[in-house]
Amino acid sequence: MGGTLKNDRKNLIVILIVSLILSVSISVAIVTGYIEFRERSAELLVDIDTDRPPVGVEPLTLNFSANIMNAKGDVTCLWNFGNGKNAKGKKVSVTYDEPGIYNCVLTVTDETGRKAADTIQVVVNKNNPPVVSLSINIQTVDRPFKWLNLLALIPVPFNPFGWAGNQQKILNRIEEKEGPWAWGESEIVITAQVMDPEGDEIVSYEWREQTQDKVVTITGETFLPAHNLTGNETVKIPALYAWMLGRHIVTLTVKDSAGNVATAKIDYIVSEGPLETRLKLLKQMMTLVLGGKAMEKIMGAIWEYLKNIVTG
Repeated sequence: MGGTLKNDRKNLIVILIVSLILSVSISVAIVTGYIEFRERSAELLVDIDTDRPPVGVEPLTLNFSANIMNAKGDVTCLWNFGNGKNAKGKKVSVTYDEPGIYNCVLTVTDETGRKAADTIQVVVNKNNPPVVSLSINIQTVDRPFKWLNLLALIPVPFNPFGWAGNQQKILNRIEEKEGPWAWGESEIVITAQVMDPEGDEIVSYEWREQTQDKVVTITGETFLPAHNLTGNETVKIPALYAWMLGRHIVTLTVKDSAGNVATAKIDYIVSEGPLETRLKLLKQMMTLVLGGKAMEKIMGAIWEYLKNIVTG
């Protein structure tokens, strides 16, 4: 009887051990199956990251990266940037050259064939040109009194130096021989205020000075006196340019690093100086007192003398 009890205990222990092993195996199988089922059924998630806010001015360069969760195995990332360009990879870069609103779409596929997509909107604004304004220290200036003023005053028939076109040709000859500063400065200073909305660098300044109207020579030739000036934010006007009577226009054209161009203009007036005005009155008085013919002889002699100086 004692032997039977021992055998029963052994059998019971074996049954308990087998039951425990079966229970653990079933639990492991259930847990493993659940985990595998959960992994298989988990949704593939995709999110687009950018290195900066997707809003800016042209050209706008963005670096995109793909955040991917719950993928099985290797993945394929396809990018459609919305500007006619595409790319592959988890990290990509694109430049939007034209202003507009673009939808960038990322599509991801894993080894099981599951797909997921994300979209981000990119706003590209137009790169605006610089804003330019000009200021001038003197609006009206008396032209300097030079020997050319005397030539213009001589009342001889067909005096070519009484014509603005011939006067300008003399000024051009002086500039060719002695440079634009041959007669010094005119005291006119023009200053530019330049602001670029996007902070782009201003890469060039082009200054131009000209008379408002064309000038005419004694032979009927017409042309527009124009000169290029050197400077960036500030330029000075040579006295040689500020001698021709009337309205003069100064134009500044600037260009920024994005290729945008902006232009501004300002004007100044050249008038007769007091000495020139007094000499004109004196000439009129002498003509009245001496008579036209006597005045012609006197001024004719002066004319020949000055002409020899100029042409010689």
